[in-house]
Amino acid sequence: MKAFFDHSEKLNHNTTTFWFKSEGALEFIAGQFLSLNLKVDGKILSHDFTISSSPNSQLFSITLKMVQPLSKFKKFILNLKKGSSVNIGPVLGDFVIPIDEKRKLLYIAGGIGITPILSITKFLTEENLKRDIVIFHAISSEKDLIDSASLKKFKYVPVVSKPRANYLGLSGHLNLALVSKLEPKIDKNALFYVSGPETFVMDLIDQINQVYPDNQSVMDYFPGYINI
Repeated sequence: MKAFFDHSEKLNHNTTTFWFKSEGALEFIAGQFLSLNLKVDGKILSHDFTISSSPNSQLFSITLKMVQPLSKFKKFILNLKKGSSVNIGPVLGDFVIPIDEKRKLLYIAGGIGITPILSITKFLTEENLKRDIVIFHAISSEKDLIDSASLKKFKYVPVVSKPRANYLGLSGHLNLALVSKLEPKIDKNALFYVSGPETFVMDLIDQINQVYPDNQSVMDYFPGYINI
């Protein structure tokens, strides 16, 4: 299916959201991803991206961390003009909210891993759906904070690893020990959702699986991202 670039918006100093209009109806569940296929220098480059917009939106968006030096793929996206076409692949992924409304949901995101959670919280807010959700977000500095109204509708806990000396928020290394300290009432029915760079996700999933059964965690890792 084709999609047409509409506009972009900066979320912070190095994170940008790119909005597209799909040629046909794009149906997805909040938290899922699709592939974006571009022809760059005569070659077809394909990358998977979590959809960061709500399924209710007329446009759909992907959100990227734009850190220099940019890859050819990101340079191409950054220079898209309104109306430029790209090809998108099928929607996939199981990083979605469970049917059981009573389950406690603990989202642990590393950096750009916040994107599926943006989609989920936007959708829940628009539909006025209540869920017991806590969102932990590991970021390097205060500049990496994302000011999202939908995140703030739930318990949103940013954890800064390299804060300024006068930073008053929570700082340190985000791991299961910190999550358990801040949320001591995690029962056998709770679900952990971990997203972000591959090393971050696999480390957290390993910690979780040492304490909880495998079926209590869902992961979505982002290949190509090394640092939070």
